[in-house]
Amino acid sequence: MTAALLKARNALHAGRTIVGHWHGSGCPLLAETVTATSDYDVLVVDCQHGIIDAPAAMAVMASVRNASPFVRLRDTSAAHIHHALDAGAMGLIAPLINTADDARAFVCEAMYPPLGSRSFGPVRASLLGLGGPGGYFASANESVLCWAMIETAAALHNVEQIAAVPGVHGVFIGPNDLSLSLGVPPSSNPQDPAVLQSIAKIRAAAHSASKKAGIFCGDGAFARRMADEGFDFVIAGTDTGLLQMGAARELEAVRAGGGGGGKPAY
Repeated sequence: MTAALLKARNALHAGRTIVGHWHGSGCPLLAETVTATSDYDVLVVDCQHGIIDAPAAMAVMASVRNASPFVRLRDTSAAHIHHALDAGAMGLIAPLINTADDARAFVCEAMYPPLGSRSFGPVRASLLGLGGPGGYFASANESVLCWAMIETAAALHNVEQIAAVPGVHGVFIGPNDLSLSLGVPPSSNPQDPAVLQSIAKIRAAAHSASKKAGIFCGDGAFARRMADEGFDFVIAGTDTGLLQMGAARELEAVRAGGGGGGKPAY
């Protein structure tokens, strides 16, 4: 279990781009199916826009196999950060980090003293086998990865200062909201030159601060492009998106197969 939980952290330390799957449905079986049958490094439980509350998030994380469970937080309140970590999240993606002060407050709540102000109560996390003789507390500050989302014009303006905050392991681009903030229609696979230029600026700011750069991608092709351009963490699709595409593909195969001596396709 420990090796799987630390899969993303260890891959990043080894200099490998990590590939994640985005989960918004709250269905543990879908999360287990994806991570048991595919070699993703990360499964991100989306508590901001997904249909997932705290108990459902814990159930999904408990179902993850051979991948590190991350949570995209609903917000950066202390209660939500602590709940996600106590339920077993090994990485946090914090939305709407617009300033360095926002980033510092996020990191503070994600770390135990003396580095932060996280309160102690790892109800499920203490069962994960991390930390050896010292238990979960001994390794939590080192093991949990903190990602600050860059998704607004304000965050773009302040990205160098955000990336430089101690305890921020990386910045993570939300391309849909970033596009909106730049006056462009939302896209998970943006092609607008201004958006792509901003994406490159964010990646460069992270690497200049010796931090990692991540980005949400709508599909594997765009994720491959972003990895080739130097991103350290890419998302290659979502649970609901893959289900929609698979269902449409199989239905089209049936309907396109009519004719001959068989029954007509509908």
